[in-house]
Amino acid sequence: MRKLKTIAVLLTVTGVFFGCTRKQSNLGEQFFNQGEYQQAIKEYNRVLAIKPRDVEVMYNRGRAY
Repeated sequence: MRKLKTIAVLLTVTGVFFGCTRKQSNLGEQFFNQGEYQQAIKEYNRVLAIKPRDVEVMYNRGRAY
């Protein structure tokens, strides 16, 4: 029972963590679409600091440059 609780907590934390990085990536897209490329780059860099191998974010950052 204790293992099940531990797993549930870990899955919840992981979901929240990745949800937050996706929101930042979406924020980067909003900046990009508004032509605010420097702000978009900053947001993409924040996501990449957490998830350095996120290819989609790398691509979007490249577009912003």
